[in-house]
Amino acid sequence: MTAGLLYLGAGAGLAVIQLSRTSLSLPASEAPLRRADVPWLVLVILAGGVLGPLLLMFGLARTDATSASLDRSP
Repeated sequence: MTAGLLYLGAGAGLAVIQLSRTSLSLPASEAPLRRADVPWLVLVILAGGVLGPLLLMFGLARTDATSASLDRSP
C-alpha cells in the first residue's frame, strides 16, 4: 500500500512538472520516445516490474526464515 502511494505521488509530481513545462512553452529536456524503443520499454517493464518481484517472492517462499533474514548476528 505504501509503495503504491509513493508511486502515485511520484506520478502526480511528474505530471505537474510536465504540465507546467507545457504551459510555459519550455523545450523538452529529453529525447522523444520512438517506435523502435517500445519493445525495449515493454521488456524492461516486464522484467523489472513483473518478473523481478515474482522471482523474489518465489525465492523467499522456498527459503527458511533464518537464511532469508538480514540480521546475521549470533
